[in-house]
Amino acid sequence: MPGDEIYIWRSDGGKKGSGGIIAKGEIMSSPKEMMDDDFELWTSKPEDMMALRVSIKISAIRLNASRGMLSRERLKHDPEINQIRILHYYSETNYLLTLEQS
Repeated sequence: MPGDEIYIWRSDGGKKGSGGIIAKGEIMSSPKEMMDDDFELWTSKPEDMMALRVSIKISAIRLNASRGMLSRERLKHDPEINQIRILHYYSETNYLLTLEQS
């Protein structure tokens, strides 16, 4: 929903220990069919670049620990946050946080 606060997660991918929360933002639009706006990021382009998307305004980017990234390991060992779904259910796409977790 427009106005909702969001966090962007980077998975470990090919570099173990690199996963965690790397950005914070706000949803600016309702979901609608839109073109992908970063074609150059695809290594293998999908046949249809149109998909249901939302616009997001990024307010903070923290790509590594020295810039304040919240790593998966740090989150796993924090008793106040270690129950967030992304730490236990890896195959989902979007994860709802409680107000306290956020």
